Amino acid sequence: ELLRVGREVVAWKVNVFSPFAGVTLLYLAMTLPLTKLARTLERRFDPERRVAGQLT
Repeated sequence: ELLRVGREVVAWKVNVFSPFAGVTLLYLAMTLPLTKLARTLERRFDPERRVAGQLT
């Protein structure tokens, strides 16, 4: 979806780099926090790390 929008913007703009740079930054802004959240949740709920019913 983001890449499609980037291609559409490139179709009517002369500067090719800016739209793809914007799409890249938006993609990273969405995925990096979600990746960190997923990692945190995996560590928190990992059954091997649970000690006596407590979450670490």
